[in-house]
Amino acid sequence: MGSNNGRATKLSLVPLPKGSVLLPGVTLRIPVSNRPDLANLLSTLLDQTNLRKRDGNSITFGCVPLSSPFLSKDGQRLIDDGSLDGAKKEEYDAIDAGQARKEDLFRYGTVGKVIGVQRRAYAEPFLVVQGVQRFTIKQILKERPFFEAEVVLHNERGWCTNPFAVKDI
Repeated sequence: MGSNNGRATKLSLVPLPKGSVLLPGVTLRIPVSNRPDLANLLSTLLDQTNLRKRDGNSITFGCVPLSSPFLSKDGQRLIDDGSLDGAKKEEYDAIDAGQARKEDLFRYGTVGKVIGVQRRAYAEPFLVVQGVQRFTIKQILKERPFFEAEVVLHNERGWCTNPFAVKDI
């Protein structure tokens, strides 16, 4: 996961839609419809940014995938044969990113920088976010109206800027 520079910081979090993950250098579209947490977070971040006169500051927040019933919070595999009992499957299927609780979040995430908004006629709008830096959630500080957590940011040693470069393992 890269070396840990030990820098803990407070960060607003956005639960990603089921089956989505953001990594450093990757761009992801996050649907905005039916996401009151995202609307509250964006208005708060825009107010804070306007107070600082937008001196080159971009809007950033932590993007955290929803936890999987197949993995523990730290990514260890829990199920060998890939089957779930009916109750766990129903519980997992009912999880919605906009209504997620802290128990529904994975322990790791990526700081995302908003690089745009996409909207087509008669379609839901999307926030376009680019991954910047990975982090580990140390402690969830609040859940509503949006998540805030104390996180530890990780240095990304050896992160490749050339997608065609290959290193020997």
